[in-house]
Amino acid sequence: MVRRKKQRSRAKFTGQQMTAAGQEVKTNGTSLRVTAEMFNINFLTLRRYVLKERDNPDAKMVPNYAVRLVFEPQQDALLCSYIKPCSKMGFGLDTSKVRQLAYEMAVKNNITTPESWKINKSYPNPNPNVIDNRRTIIF
Repeated sequence: MVRRKKQRSRAKFTGQQMTAAGQEVKTNGTSLRVTAEMFNINFLTLRRYVLKERDNPDAKMVPNYAVRLVFEPQQDALLCSYIKPCSKMGFGLDTSKVRQLAYEMAVKNNITTPESWKINKSYPNPNPNVIDNRRTIIF
């Protein structure tokens, strides 16, 4: 029987909310759980950002999900625009070939890639629960 993992949800808070919640904890001494409930933020996320702000007062109070992206949005769209018509014409590539194509595209365009790409000579097998930024391609 196949086990399905729950889809992770991304944080749904603004930098202003997180800053206000951090100030509430710092100035009024309100507990993390109560403050998290007031601002509708996960209390572990609030704790992480409060500690982050304590160590570095100039730290950004919003998540940075784009830090691990390799391709720019235009390059990503270009790759998708190549793969989709090929698959409709019957020249569809399997997932391992698509990953190799992504690696070759990164090498040809002199894009810095993670070490795991260089070792495997392909884009690593993505975990669908974590890497889901290319929703336009259906494997």
